[in-house]
Amino acid sequence: MVFTFLNPLLLWGLTAAGLPLLIHLLQRRRYQTVPWGAMRFLEASVNVRSRRLRLEQLLLLLIRSLLIALVILAICRPVVHSSRLAGAGREPRYAVIILDDSLSMGYRPEGGGSAFDRARGRALDLLAKELRRGDAVSVVLASDPPRALIGKASFDLSGVSARVRGLRPSDRGADFGQSARLALDLLQQSRITQHEVYVFSDNQAAGWAGDKRDAAAWEALARRARLAVAPAWEGAASNVAVQSVRLVRGPVTRRAPAHIEAVVTNHSTTTRPGLFARLEVDGKQTGSAEKLDLQPGQSLAVRFQYLFDKPGMHPCTVRITADRLAADDAGYLAVRVHEDVRALVVNGAPDVSAPEKDAAFFLQAALAPSALVGEEPVALQPTVVTDTNLSRKQLKGFDLVVLSNVPVLDAESRRSLGEFAQNGGGVLIFLGNRVDPQVYNGQLLESQPRLLPARLGAVANTALFLDRGSFTHPALTRFRTAQDIEVNTAKFTHSFVLQPDAADRSVRVMARFSDGAPALVEKQFGQGRLVLFASGVNPVWTDLPLKPAFLPLVQQLAAYLSSGAEGPRNVRLGERVVKHLPLSAANSRATVTDPQGASATVRPNVTAEGVTVTVEGLSRAGFYRVAVAHQPQDLIAVNRDPAESDLRVLKQADLRRLISAREWTWAPPSADLSVTLARNRQGVEFWRYLLFAAMGLMAIESLTAQVLGRRS
Repeated sequence: MVFTFLNPLLLWGLTAAGLPLLIHLLQRRRYQTVPWGAMRFLEASVNVRSRRLRLEQLLLLLIRSLLIALVILAICRPVVHSSRLAGAGREPRYAVIILDDSLSMGYRPEGGGSAFDRARGRALDLLAKELRRGDAVSVVLASDPPRALIGKASFDLSGVSARVRGLRPSDRGADFGQSARLALDLLQQSRITQHEVYVFSDNQAAGWAGDKRDAAAWEALARRARLAVAPAWEGAASNVAVQSVRLVRGPVTRRAPAHIEAVVTNHSTTTRPGLFARLEVDGKQTGSAEKLDLQPGQSLAVRFQYLFDKPGMHPCTVRITADRLAADDAGYLAVRVHEDVRALVVNGAPDVSAPEKDAAFFLQAALAPSALVGEEPVALQPTVVTDTNLSRKQLKGFDLVVLSNVPVLDAESRRSLGEFAQNGGGVLIFLGNRVDPQVYNGQLLESQPRLLPARLGAVANTALFLDRGSFTHPALTRFRTAQDIEVNTAKFTHSFVLQPDAADRSVRVMARFSDGAPALVEKQFGQGRLVLFASGVNPVWTDLPLKPAFLPLVQQLAAYLSSGAEGPRNVRLGERVVKHLPLSAANSRATVTDPQGASATVRPNVTAEGVTVTVEGLSRAGFYRVAVAHQPQDLIAVNRDPAESDLRVLKQADLRRLISAREWTWAPPSADLSVTLARNRQGVEFWRYLLFAAMGLMAIESLTAQVLGRRS
């Protein structure tokens, strides 16, 4: 038999049991001995009476001290653990079930059934065999973000079982830290004093990593409730996954084949030979499959070329040979095919004698690299002009306008450029030695239309580099981790200090220099966008045009800006997409259809920035379709978190180091859950009995004090 306390820190209050003795000692009468001859005749009688009084006072002292001790012990909530008491003192329990429904739970280990099937089965056994009439249950789903399937404590155990039975694993990762926080909130709302928490999961390490760890929450949970962790399976997992799918460069047209790259990773500890990867376009396989032989932990890039035969939106899927986790055997890419993409490059500093000093030489080469060597048809058609006077007629038919070291724009050019961006065109601005910041600020920022994404400050003549860690913008994320593109090696000896308006919600910093200063700033303007680069494309200012990273960077910016109002189409689970619409669509409604065919209606928002539709709740991997009246149907590709494909788990020893302050139960998948719980949960709280005893002692103390007082 073992005694424990649910509130052990309050045991220090037992010192209060000595208060009656302390009071007795402080209030004891002090006397003087005075010799008196007649006293000797009373001495015998007094001695007898004195001994009786001391015994009576000692009895009262013990009763009062015991009364205080019982109250303190009751507050500390003692529990006695004994197999003999397993059925005694049965009180209603409140159980919170944390069920992991993340993507990794779809893994099918040997022995049949997925990890989720096994975890759900153990949860159903708990509801059917361990919990009884009068017990209450809540269910928390651990996929990120965790949510309460059943928040308010439910006494309908059969109804809870029916809802759990209908669950399926999601495409999201797990967040065990927030799951613990949510379980704590539910326990605090319950009036039932017997709390139990059960975790049914694969204990994937990714769900306990970084901010998802939250050891403090699990320690608090273990202190407040009996905690049991029941892993769905144990052992080494073998998994190969499609980590990412992307376009290699530039916008896509019918004139040139698209280059699509997929990264496939072997998360196993063994070699995986004889795998195949194939490309599907519009739901049909294209060409032959690529064979892959992957070493343990190896990632391999597979490239496909495909020539689209018609413009519009096309869903592209890269699939690999199916394995035990089917959910990550495919990656998704939404591709918009243009009839043609035309870019107007405005050269503000032409130099025929020294082309390398020309403001448009490197830009033209980056926008259409194959045109210089005659390799293949080019997707982008750049037109270079030196006349900086832009008219509405001159901009018609272009998807992108690039300003390079343009010193000034007249009022007509500014109005034409504003209308161009308002209607969905993209504008890319490179600065240089011919740019006067006062002129730019006055014409493009302080006058209408306000086209400049940021105020220009002085030119910084210190050496700077691009901070690839700051490339968090959807159009530039590939440069953040790409090993083959070292964008951070380019040196900038001259750059303008950009001062974006933090209060302007249409402005966003896309990239920063190594000192934290903005390098690329974007502004949403109507249905289009403008991007300002803090430096130029002249080797005197920066050696970026001489670096291999310059071409994919310009191509990526051109592809992003030429997409106009369509916005980003390739996102991660949980992200949201804002699609800009023309003013004529303000009273229309958008219909969003998810990968499983379910549809929802979204009403457009009309703000100062224009008409937009926000697509949220992207909780499934695959293709979402967005349809608006009188507008071409749009497509959004949603991909899962690559970390979910790494099936390494947090073992029992690691978890015990994380939750070390309190005892808790580990119920391995090979063990019977009922037997394991019975072995660790045979304990009874008896604080109520202590309070009843204290109340009885209060009555006894009062009666005893009255009786002894009369006799005294």
